[in-house]
Amino acid sequence: MLAADIIIALKKKHNGHKWRNFTEFRETTGYLGKGANIIDFLAFGVYNSAGADKVVAYEIKQVKSDFRKDVNDFKTKQRIALEISNEFYYICPHGIISMDEVPEIAGLAYVTATKRIKIIKQAQYRELQGIPYYVVKNLLLQAVEQEHLSDIPIKYIGQELTQKDFMELVKKEAAKTNEYRIESEAEKIHEKLVKERDEAAGMLHDIHREAKCTWHYGNSHLTPKEKHEKSVATMKHANSITEAIEEISKKALEILDASKSLTELSKKP
Repeated sequence: MLAADIIIALKKKHNGHKWRNFTEFRETTGYLGKGANIIDFLAFGVYNSAGADKVVAYEIKQVKSDFRKDVNDFKTKQRIALEISNEFYYICPHGIISMDEVPEIAGLAYVTATKRIKIIKQAQYRELQGIPYYVVKNLLLQAVEQEHLSDIPIKYIGQELTQKDFMELVKKEAAKTNEYRIESEAEKIHEKLVKERDEAAGMLHDIHREAKCTWHYGNSHLTPKEKHEKSVATMKHANSITEAIEEISKKALEILDASKSLTELSKKP
């Protein structure tokens, strides 16, 4: 799992108008001297409602060795994160860090394979003592950078694209993937139904052949009335299988139509 995947999961958790998020928040602008900190993900709650009236800092860890280096010098490494947040969490793929390894005041969160965040250990809530002016200044600077990011063109596959253009490309690719998945599942079901239809057709063929053989070679001892009754019974059996074949074919067509409708819906924004 990439750090970008974890950031996407965090943005989903702290989304909407109640939160303002910063990724790789820098303690200072320009040169980062010795001891300067970067917070991997910082979520500011901007409403007074429960759950969104706090500042939450996250440190992303993808391997145990990196976590151990950090936790061995926890108060220095996470100095600014602890200073400007109410809660601090280590966040990692499932099972990389265990609950008893994190410092007492820190929390622990896992990101599942489905990109959902699961709180393993609740972080201690700490009252803020005030945010230093230089940090506020950098918050404002980075907020402005994020606000205007979508207006800055970037080079991508030989074209100049804004972030908005790039996100549109991502949406289109996601729609194609969704369309392929729907078509693939529909094709599997269709193949299964075609197989069932062919098996039923084979059964019908066998019944016709058996009836024909019985008629020519096994009915010599029957009376005309018994021959007629046996013929009617055979035809009824054959008709029931024919109806089953028609029903299977009808279901196959319905599934194909449904898959086309889902594909069209997946193309809509």
